[in-house]
Amino acid sequence: SNGNEVSSTYLMEKGAEAEFIEYIDSESDIYLGQKKPVNIPEVFTLGILSINEGEHGAPAFSPREDEIYWAYNYRTTYYTRKENGKWILPRPAPLWEKYRAANPVFSNDGSKLYFHSSLTMDGERKRRDSEIWYVEKTGSGWGEPVNIGPEINSGGNETFCSFTKNGTIYFISDYDIYCSEYINGQFSKRVRLPEPVNSDSPEISLCIAPDESFLIFESMRPGGEEELMLYICFREEDGSWSKPVSLGEDVNENGARFPGLSPDGKYFFFTKNFDIYWVNSGILNEHRKK
Repeated sequence: SNGNEVSSTYLMEKGAEAEFIEYIDSESDIYLGQKKPVNIPEVFTLGILSINEGEHGAPAFSPREDEIYWAYNYRTTYYTRKENGKWILPRPAPLWEKYRAANPVFSNDGSKLYFHSSLTMDGERKRRDSEIWYVEKTGSGWGEPVNIGPEINSGGNETFCSFTKNGTIYFISDYDIYCSEYINGQFSKRVRLPEPVNSDSPEISLCIAPDESFLIFESMRPGGEEELMLYICFREEDGSWSKPVSLGEDVNENGARFPGLSPDGKYFFFTKNFDIYWVNSGILNEHRKK
């Protein structure tokens, strides 16, 4: 199908009544029928998720491959889900409208959706520092938000998070990268990653490999053209992290942000020029020290 046709339908229907269900005119796989990229990043689903209006985060795909959430236009979280074998037209997520749920991430089994929000969840919706919350899947959608707890949240601002297949969480707190292992059903006390992963520059967003073999994050480092770019570091045999290196011009030209991975780890996502891009994740290994 033609992406522009979808785009015009999407834009026409954005204000439609919620009960008036429109479907995306595309294939039914999790990538909406888009031809898979190889070594050169390409815009992901132009006219559907990427409509050049300030996409502000990598898409979050459910492990069951039947829901997608993404940050749209700096202010809103959008989603689509599969109904009757078809994807519904993108629309604001109820979690955003109720809780200002930003940059959602699915748990490994898809039963929880993690997000950060600066609202209190007591019904008064007052602004406060940003914290990480989660909701659990119910028969009819998602339950009420639960604070992830003091092992993760501090008195500062906790935002983007990402999970390993073992349940360890990596997250941003006051522009530094922290992690916390998931042991016996609960998170352990958070640990700040050492230099040179963290630095005097702000670390904004991140993505951890499912097997914890590499970490991609967004920062503004000396020699990096004075703009936010994506960096990668690799886990060494002794458990330490290699020195972060830029992901190179193909990714970082014009300022790449907000890294993410597909559920199977085969594709790497990021945003640039107000759109979502994707590329085969095999390119990441090119940055490993020879």
